[in-house]
Amino acid sequence: MIARAVIWPLTFVGIIAFLGSMVWPTAAIALRCIAEAGSGGPQVGFEARQAVLLGKTVALVAVSTALATVLGLIAAAAIGSRPSRIATAACLALLFCPPMVYAFGWQRILPADLDGRIGCVLVWTLWCWPIAAIIIADGLKGYPSKRD
Repeated sequence: MIARAVIWPLTFVGIIAFLGSMVWPTAAIALRCIAEAGSGGPQVGFEARQAVLLGKTVALVAVSTALATVLGLIAAAAIGSRPSRIATAACLALLFCPPMVYAFGWQRILPADLDGRIGCVLVWTLWCWPIAAIIIADGLKGYPSKRD
């Protein structure tokens, strides 16, 4: 078991990595586009349409993350109550399949008139739930079960 003295620095590094790889580039592009909007020179366009698209993308990601966490909680309850390397390996095996393969597969199964945003959330959710399940199940290992 990893000591708490190691977990907190790793968590901090993970947060810094997320901010550096996701939040900072998005903010930098948005600020640069806003600053260049009135300069008259060549500019990277950031119009209302792109802002709306960015907002919709963030909303889709938030919904799929929340749903993946709910599915992960259900799976983690099963995995965490009886830890198994096979269950963890099965969850990891699902992540080796690229999301585009899931997307093409779901296109064949789902009705053609289904809204694309629902399909997008569905594919992201069903691809990412093992991540939440593994993290939550690992956290549940430290708590006693009802059988103890």
